[in-house]
Amino acid sequence: MRIKTIVWCLCFICFSSTSYGQELKQINNAVEYTNETIHGMFIIHRLLELNNQDINKYVDLEGYKLNAFGNGDLPQDIFEDPKLEFYRRKAPNTIYKEITLPASMEMKQSLQRLKTICSDINGLRFSVADYISSNDLNSPEKLGTVYEMLQSCEQKYENYYGERAYISSLRADYANKISAGPNQKRLFDIYSRLYDPLNIIMMEVKKNKDYGMDGHLRNFQAAIAELESYVSGRTNKTLLTANKNIIKKAKDIVSLVQAYLTSSDIPKEHTLYGKFYYYHNYKLLHKANYSGIGMIYEMNEFMKTSNSPYPMFLEIPHYFKVIYPERKEKVSILAEVPEVETSTEAATPVAVVSEIPTVFEEREVIASDHTVYTDKTELTVNLYDHLLLDGDIVSISFNGEWVLQNHSLEASPKKLKLKLNPNGKNYLLLHAENLGRRPPNTIGISYLAPGGGREKILLRSDLEKSELIEIIVQ
Repeated sequence: MRIKTIVWCLCFICFSSTSYGQELKQINNAVEYTNETIHGMFIIHRLLELNNQDINKYVDLEGYKLNAFGNGDLPQDIFEDPKLEFYRRKAPNTIYKEITLPASMEMKQSLQRLKTICSDINGLRFSVADYISSNDLNSPEKLGTVYEMLQSCEQKYENYYGERAYISSLRADYANKISAGPNQKRLFDIYSRLYDPLNIIMMEVKKNKDYGMDGHLRNFQAAIAELESYVSGRTNKTLLTANKNIIKKAKDIVSLVQAYLTSSDIPKEHTLYGKFYYYHNYKLLHKANYSGIGMIYEMNEFMKTSNSPYPMFLEIPHYFKVIYPERKEKVSILAEVPEVETSTEAATPVAVVSEIPTVFEEREVIASDHTVYTDKTELTVNLYDHLLLDGDIVSISFNGEWVLQNHSLEASPKKLKLKLNPNGKNYLLLHAENLGRRPPNTIGISYLAPGGGREKILLRSDLEKSELIEIIVQ
């Protein structure tokens, strides 16, 4: 935070010759550019889901068409859109050209990185579709290549998510330095109290968490009540109309979060992706972003209409997840393989793990974005090759002890029965013993979730980094 503060101080010096209004305009241009690229990434997101479902039919996994369009229905560069068919006022790249923030400014550098990610993902949407249309995907080798391309898309979306979060933090630093009239400040503070817990809730959903959100939801509901109090008795029709729409969308979000927390039912066509993905990408974002004329969009529109001295808010991106089918013959083998018992069978394990390691066997440890939740002290996980047979040899460490060493997933899948320590940390770590034919080494992990149904997660590791997934006993 200290570095960002210094950067912002330097930025104010750079802007010393410009008016305050011009400075705010540039920050808002940066926000609007980001929000429009979020919409562009959303459109490409739907295309990639179609690609993923198209190739799943080659491996006996039922799929449902969630959309009915393709690359030919979109501009060559979705972020250019010369006919302005998909954006509100200007295409993202048009807005980007109007941003005159100094090149040395951290926000400008972050926007440049964001633009590169958008360019890359726009190219990948063609690469994936072209490869699918021009190759015989009955060949495991060629089918595997498509999954690798989709993995690359998944990583691009993660990079985008992180870059947007950084731009949002810079925007918040700027907002904290503004002094305005009491009414404007009060309304902006209420908007912020709506915005901040929503971002946390969305991050928790993205992490596949469906507990521990009660406090954030209460904060969000308290902000709704405060906004209702703010508009009560006011006569300005523009203010009343705009904020009633914001309140309605916010209450819709509350209802969706409550449904998310209390139910695991989702439409059949979304079962491949699961509850967390469905609620994040299809339900909640629709009530937050421009795509559904949601709460954040409504707040930004009113701020522009009322000439607010504060910067607008960033919308929340979709995230992309590749669906990896298990072939039917693999599933039948999994049911027959012998169980591999961990070395923590005692009722009270000898050592309690207090911290998740950051280094293991002289390799950097990378924590997975996913977390395994269970309501039992024993968890059975299946390890499988997730379709790509490429010579990977792996070892698996559970809570710092080897439970599987030098294992080829081509030889046979494995089932691990893990006795969890309820008093400390629990984790499963993938250690690559070679690089196979397609680095990095990748394994699929499936397990029975507390609410029923199987959850599937991927871990990736190479000879320098090992990925780890934490297991939490609820």
